[in-house]
Amino acid sequence: MFQLSLVRQAPNKDEEFYQVHLNIFYESSQDNQIFSESTWDEDLDENIFDYIRNSEVFAYAKEEEYLAVKNLSRGNLRMGVKERNLVIDNEHS
Repeated sequence: MFQLSLVRQAPNKDEEFYQVHLNIFYESSQDNQIFSESTWDEDLDENIFDYIRNSEVFAYAKEEEYLAVKNLSRGNLRMGVKERNLVIDNEHS
């Protein structure tokens, strides 16, 4: 299974964090097995949204048919201040 995950994290007034995860699943293939990445916005010199839009994996994912889209929200997390994340996970059987 090939998975593209986008995560948004934001603090509430009590300095706890809420997360929203968007996970998009694709069939594993020779074409997507090259992708594996986890990128935080604080590690970039550019805007993470521009980074994602200009990435090879995003170009690939836009053109492929996905199997499923799942979202997940988590609240009351006491974590660091990393706010946005791109995760590419590739599990080939």
